[in-house]
Amino acid sequence: MDPFEETLHRKAELQQGRLHLVQNELALACIFLDVAEVAQQPETRKRNIENARNACQVVIHLLAGRFECTGKQRADFEDELAKLIARLK
Repeated sequence: MDPFEETLHRKAELQQGRLHLVQNELALACIFLDVAEVAQQPETRKRNIENARNACQVVIHLLAGRFECTGKQRADFEDELAKLIARLK
């Protein structure tokens, strides 16, 4: 593989990794909030809410940067993020 092709391949892999990271962070935030809703201990609830906030911040940071995705992917990510932020309030 020539250097140009290798660079394009690595860039595509990096982009795919970023897409997976956003998807995983959104799913993780949702799980943390689900756990917080059923937690009996206040400190467990508080810790899981904070973890959900941190996951949302990661998504916000990634989407604000040079994040390449389709318009539909971005809209889906932003919709899920909005739902999570509403749950956090």
